[in-house]
Amino acid sequence: MPLALFALSLSLFAIGTTEFVVVGLLPALAGSLHVSLSIIGLLVTAYAIGMAAGGLIVTALSARMNRKHLLVALMAVFIAGNLVSAAAQDVQLLIATRLITAVAHAVIASVGAALAISLVDESKQARAISAVFGGLTASLVVGVPLCTCIGQHLDWRAAFLAVAVISALALVGDLLFLPNGPGSPGVPLRRQVARLADKQLVLACGCPARLRYTYVTPFLEDVSGFSPSTISLLLLGFGAAAAVGNFIAGPIADRWLGPALLGDWPFSPPRCRR
Repeated sequence: MPLALFALSLSLFAIGTTEFVVVGLLPALAGSLHVSLSIIGLLVTAYAIGMAAGGLIVTALSARMNRKHLLVALMAVFIAGNLVSAAAQDVQLLIATRLITAVAHAVIASVGAALAISLVDESKQARAISAVFGGLTASLVVGVPLCTCIGQHLDWRAAFLAVAVISALALVGDLLFLPNGPGSPGVPLRRQVARLADKQLVLACGCPARLRYTYVTPFLEDVSGFSPSTISLLLLGFGAAAAVGNFIAGPIADRWLGPALLGDWPFSPPRCRR
């Protein structure tokens, strides 16, 4: 695989860590900022809104830009957002920076996927995307448990600083290894919004996985009685399972695209091949 794919994978590792690191730090954040868990939970809500709404708009508006330049600029915004989050003294500023970093996250992921498939032959495109998004699932295996551990033993601000450092390393890799990729004509924003009425898309995106994952730490602490150190191990196990599934899916999708998607299994027979 080209080194550019590893650079993209590290970028997605950084953004994936930022997305879910607050899940393991909700009690610490609530105590430090003197707000309730339900208020701190808005950090996850804000991130989801930023990805869904802001990411859609910015992706449509930036479609014609040079892909490498766009991704590098967004990684810089992402680093700045994490640095500001680390310095935040109130929950309002933290929510605002989460919104901004979420928009950057959504566009980085879409641009990264476009760059990934442009780097390999058509027969290996699913594997390339799997390798790049492997960084996202690897963040659940390594990034989130590690930064959660840092935040629990040092301070939650240190967790955001750690993500900023990882993002800076990813930015260096992007600058060194990514080729200059021209933009694309793009899809008009009106057509993208219209796709939200697609029943299959709504069904695929309707599962509130983030809502279930948001309060897993206080639930495991207060209801199940696990210690903070044990929760890091549980998050590690969750991420490991996700990573294994991601890397298995890539080669399968290159051969049988439909069945690789679990939700499509009843509707896509094995004869559907690329």
